Amino acid sequence: MKKLIVLLLITFGACTYAQGIKFEESKFADILIKAKNENKLVFIDAYTTWCAPCKLMAKIFSHYLL
Repeated sequence: MKKLIVLLLITFGACTYAQGIKFEESKFADILIKAKNENKLVFIDAYTTWCAPCKLMAKIFSHYLL
């Protein structure tokens, strides 16, 4: 029971702290500069019609439209 409470508290804390993903459409050089200034990583989304993992990820990220 103690482990369950600790797990729930950790999960709740992680959910409230999560920032999510903010997609931006801009020139790649500008995005790299902004990421460097904010000390953040760059997430690049790519898709092909023949790639099974790409199709799976398209379902996951479909609600993050630019």
